[in-house]
Amino acid sequence: MSNTPETDKAERMAYSQEYMVPTEFARKLERERDEARNDIVGWENKWKCAVDMAARAELERDDAFNKLKELKDILR
Repeated sequence: MSNTPETDKAERMAYSQEYMVPTEFARKLERERDEARNDIVGWENKWKCAVDMAARAELERDDAFNKLKELKDILR
């Protein structure tokens, strides 16, 4: 089975069409599109991870400020 099923389907139907793109070029574009989609998913996952890490860092910072305030209050 081909890794460009959309192009394969279009190739079978293209004989009745007036305008055609060369099949190999279409396959190349389809593979590049699929690769780009996979890259997007990877970057989305990395982005979500970075956002989660930033949120945790903010919570840790806030906890540290609250503890510092408590210690300052004790020392007064």
